[in-house]
Amino acid sequence: MGTNYYFYEKDTNHCDHCGRCDKGKIIHIGKSSAGWRFIFYGTSKIRSWNDWWRHLNATPGNIIDEYGRWLSLQEFVKIVRRKKYEKNRWEDHLPKNDPQAWLDLEGHPFWGIEFS
Repeated sequence: MGTNYYFYEKDTNHCDHCGRCDKGKIIHIGKSSAGWRFIFYGTSKIRSWNDWWRHLNATPGNIIDEYGRWLSLQEFVKIVRRKKYEKNRWEDHLPKNDPQAWLDLEGHPFWGIEFS
């Protein structure tokens, strides 16, 4: 069992007159499971933990887990860093020779397919 984490980008283009706005995207960051390294959801633009960190740091929004708990960026970074030294069991479960499954330069596992 694990916990999924999401990034809720802030809404933009608020209209003071009618109250409408462009809803921010909800992006799955990844999952933390007991005894396993944090596994990240990867995209064509987010290929490493460093890419995620830059995105989370530069984009207005909130990090929220699947139970509705809000985390600061610092709290989330602590989770990822603590999990970095767990056994990397994802290597055994990610599809082999699949361009949508990879490890970044620091050994963080990524999967380019949405997962839960």
